[in-house]
Amino acid sequence: MVDCIIFAGGKNAAGYGRRYVNGRYHLAHRLAYCEHHGVSLESIKGLEVRHECDNPPCINPNHLKLGTHDDNMKDKVARGRQCRGETIRTSKLTDEAVTYIRKNHRPFCKQNGTLALAVRFGVSKSTITRALTKELWAHVSVDSESRKIRKEAPKGVCFHRETGKWQARIKVNGKTRWLGLHGSIDEAKQAYDKVAAEVGR
Repeated sequence: MVDCIIFAGGKNAAGYGRRYVNGRYHLAHRLAYCEHHGVSLESIKGLEVRHECDNPPCINPNHLKLGTHDDNMKDKVARGRQCRGETIRTSKLTDEAVTYIRKNHRPFCKQNGTLALAVRFGVSKSTITRALTKELWAHVSVDSESRKIRKEAPKGVCFHRETGKWQARIKVNGKTRWLGLHGSIDEAKQAYDKVAAEVGR
């Protein structure tokens, strides 16, 4: 295998490069894969760009391979890199705690906001945020029934992965109106239906 090309910019806690593009940060190796193959980030949504060199900051497109999350986990097991989440000695969170955090997080809530959860579990706010965005504990996923529900989301409703909540939105006169984050798919649908009725949908 030819030498790695190491990303020279900023990196996250796991060592992956990050680039600021179109108003937000993206993982550098995903951008490198897309640029090399002439595809968009949107076209590989839901898939993972795997490092065949096992070197997180590497952006050599010859070392990058597209696959599923399961493919990535199999790679880790096969290459002896499966230590993760609560199996790491210094980890303060368990898989169950991360599941709870993702299901119950409410922005700015005194009981289940980022700060409150950080205090409850004895970790920093950034750790809670990284658990929510799956920068950490990416292997902790929702059950298959929840995935099925996501696919069956009604019009104007989508799952907001970073918070584990349902987001409602509607387009009015060519502009998207965001109708907030909701604890259930039914609440999000009600928010959409209410505004849809007001604008004559």
